[in-house]
Amino acid sequence: MNIVIFNDKFSDNLGDGILSECLEKLMSDALPDCNVVTLDIDGKEDFREDHSCSNHASITGHLKQIIKQNLPRIVKDKLIFLSKTKSILGKLKNLDKDKTVFMIGGGHLISGTSSYFPIRIHAICSVAKKFNIPVFIQSVGVSPVDTWTEQGKQHLMKALNMGVIVNVAVRDEESLSMWNDINSSAPKASLSYDPAILASYVYQSSLQPNSGPKRIGLNVMNKNIVQEIGQNKAIESENIYVSLVEKMLDQNYDVVFFTNGDFKDQILLNKIKGMMAHNTKCVFLDRPATPTELVTIISQFDAMLGFRMHSCITAYSLKIPHIGVQWDIKLKSFFDIVKRSDDLIAYSQLSDQILLEKMAGIMDGKIDDAHHGILQKSVLASIQETAEKIKAYA
Repeated sequence: MNIVIFNDKFSDNLGDGILSECLEKLMSDALPDCNVVTLDIDGKEDFREDHSCSNHASITGHLKQIIKQNLPRIVKDKLIFLSKTKSILGKLKNLDKDKTVFMIGGGHLISGTSSYFPIRIHAICSVAKKFNIPVFIQSVGVSPVDTWTEQGKQHLMKALNMGVIVNVAVRDEESLSMWNDINSSAPKASLSYDPAILASYVYQSSLQPNSGPKRIGLNVMNKNIVQEIGQNKAIESENIYVSLVEKMLDQNYDVVFFTNGDFKDQILLNKIKGMMAHNTKCVFLDRPATPTELVTIISQFDAMLGFRMHSCITAYSLKIPHIGVQWDIKLKSFFDIVKRSDDLIAYSQLSDQILLEKMAGIMDGKIDDAHHGILQKSVLASIQETAEKIKAYA
């Protein structure tokens, strides 16, 4: 039997890759006799090594952009929908469709704040309808319906009412409430926490715990993304980082700047590096190229400040004390799940002094072993529950 998982696997934000690889590994373990593969929801084939592309690709992309800008929204969306449908059909041509199950799994995919995910989910469900393929939704985040655009809502509602979705599991209580408030014919949802909570198991051979002086990881996120996605007023976080680090270095901590891989985040990291050119004690890491590289980086910290959610989830999985910054409701949802809401700082309250006090408070702290074990077992149990339901379609 074929299990085809769709998510944002090859996103430049490698946190999406971590959750994707965790879900694929856990589902493969639960269904050892099945062929489990993951397809990037946008059709990407691999991780990008840099932000540039070949001259030909750049020219082609520029021409496409000019054409798209001059097309009505409804025409652009239709062209994208047809393109994504064709791409999925091409990937499925060698599979026995009578022995195939689709899974839309991992990440904040049920979001209508733009047309990006809705069009692609609509295309997946349309192909499923054509070939009578059951669709499972697993461990996803859901955004409030009142934040969906009209175009996003149209595509998502078409997908959810197509009659192909047979099982739904979302990653937190907020998403559970939001899903069950959607007026569609899709099944009600159950709870299945983020699969990256098992990163310590999936990436166990790539972990490199620190054995030297205390090392603190500072996860950098571009303020424009915080503003666009989290609907926050942008804060000049680079100034806060610089002031914070100078105080940390006075306390003899090793400080390492890193990103989750998004190129906009890396631009900010390089800007901070330029601002601190006079200081040779800080380490500024190159952009990680793969999810494994990102997990290895995080595994070397004794404590961490995280903006990106999956830097925090990975740190939690590895039992590394960390402070999170709440620029989006999903950060609060995760810190509530792990019972560490006191270690989450509201983005609007960011300051070097607050961060320093919080970081000092966790340096000698530990992740609660009992609750950590409960959550990891819960993830495994929910994956196994979904696997048992999939077997019914074999």
